Amino acid sequence: MAEAKPKDEVLGGVPADDDDEEEEPEEELKQEQLDDNLLKACKENNVEEVALWLSKHASPTFEKEGWNPLLWAANNGNEEIVRLLIKHNACAPYLNANNAGGSGADGSSDEQKLVAAAAAQQVGDEEYDPFVKPKDAQKVGKYTPLSWASYKGWYKVVWILLKQSMSPLDIDMHGNTAVHQAAASGSKKVLECFLSRGVDVEIKNARGHSPLDLATQPDVKELIQKAITTKNCADRGCKSKFDFKNIRYYCESCRRFFCLKCSKSIWVFENKDDTEEERSVCRCNGCAEVINSAERDLQNAMATMEFHTVDKVLTHILTNKVDIAVKLKHRAEVLHLKLDKELDIRNFIKSVDHIDDYKTILKSVKILNDKVEQARELDVDLDMGLIGDVNRCTSRLISERNLRFQMESLKVYQSTHETVDELRGLIEKAQDTNVAGQYREQAEKLSSQMSGNIKAREILQMLLDYPEREYPEMEIFDPKKKKGAPPKKEEVKKPKKKKKEPPFPTPEWALELDAVVAQVRNMESLLADAENLHLTPEFIQKVNLQLARFKKEIAFRRQQDEEARLEAEAKAAAKKKSAKK
Repeated sequence: MAEAKPKDEVLGGVPADDDDEEEEPEEELKQEQLDDNLLKACKENNVEEVALWLSKHASPTFEKEGWNPLLWAANNGNEEIVRLLIKHNACAPYLNANNAGGSGADGSSDEQKLVAAAAAQQVGDEEYDPFVKPKDAQKVGKYTPLSWASYKGWYKVVWILLKQSMSPLDIDMHGNTAVHQAAASGSKKVLECFLSRGVDVEIKNARGHSPLDLATQPDVKELIQKAITTKNCADRGCKSKFDFKNIRYYCESCRRFFCLKCSKSIWVFENKDDTEEERSVCRCNGCAEVINSAERDLQNAMATMEFHTVDKVLTHILTNKVDIAVKLKHRAEVLHLKLDKELDIRNFIKSVDHIDDYKTILKSVKILNDKVEQARELDVDLDMGLIGDVNRCTSRLISERNLRFQMESLKVYQSTHETVDELRGLIEKAQDTNVAGQYREQAEKLSSQMSGNIKAREILQMLLDYPEREYPEMEIFDPKKKKGAPPKKEEVKKPKKKKKEPPFPTPEWALELDAVVAQVRNMESLLADAENLHLTPEFIQKVNLQLARFKKEIAFRRQQDEEARLEAEAKAAAKKKSAKK
């Protein structure tokens, strides 16, 4: 076998770019200028310019010095430009009725048709066999977009071109196929693509060199040798022998070779954002079943909306590198992240059901809000019900913190109506936000203590503000004195005329004796609960002095009321007696 000379046999150099002439006004551009501009835009990888000139009807098949727009796009590996050109029928020069039945956009992948199509190609009136060195290579071959993409290793462009039925068996002027180009440049990814579509790797170029002869990279050589030395289908139930009719197909999952019956070639999405299935994939029946089963398990797990279920299945798929549909994988990863973040947030909410030290509550609120913000920064669409739980938890925690802080800072003996009102407001807020009952009960008790303390101080002040008076001495009871007996003569004295005394300044609240009695009883009741109401010893002493004074006051006023009643009755009787006379 002749020594391989890759540099002489593979793609030649790219011609230098000529100086471009100034563009004439848009309306004056001729077809040739439009075509030149399109060719230049493709060469310079300018997607916007390519779209512009195509919209102005520049020819996508225009060729100059052996180059056309699609050749430049494939050489540069620009997938977007390649797609634009294909939409404008740029593949037409590389397709014919014979190979149009090959691996087309409908997903078919019968490479036997490609082999037959290549064998049936004609140059003029002369048929040629691509497996045999042509008489004059310069007359029968030329570089194709697939040649350039294969040589440069642009596997995605290779996929796009193959889906357009471009043949990997087309030869250049040296008789090289796209397989030769991939082998010579060390493009293993491209070579795997060709093998998965059943392309022959033993085909020879015009100089009698096979892809293995041109291969320079060890991993590429190893793959080609593996293909050549594999003589039978790897399926245990098949073991059919490979030949010209029974083509070998490379399963990219298990990396073994199978016959057409034991494998399946399909088009799938390469990336989650792709709109077209452009990735060429071949799987043996066994691997296909494993992948299909994994996809079913993942879809069922996702339907449960349970983190641990999704996590188990997805982890198995990722760990074992199961080549599931990329869009399904992306959806699963998005859901996995969503469920993970939601579970973390729910667990944290549970952890703050009870907080011993209220001083850490605001820190807990920040942690919870940070968890939500982190999820949003990762574009996690948190469940609206969970967002509601977060808001309710945050409100509850803040209400609890404010209530417990207020309770700790208040002193019962220093309380005022304002502080009681403030505490009552916090209790109502705590009720609305479902703060734990134990804290509300504690606050209610404190509020009651504060109100009782305030009431005790107010009543004491009322008693203190009540003027003091001198009480007459009580008449000493003489048991020898007969009731109703007239006094002795020497005892009868002419009463002295008393000066009229000013009325006693009775406070308005004490005008009625019953009101005085009620306040004294209230004070006695509060005094009985002195410890609970935090009444100080000094306060209690003052209260006892006043209660002793008011016992006299009440007795005195009752006597006054009784004397006033008797006097009123006597006057009424005298008036009645006088009226009868």
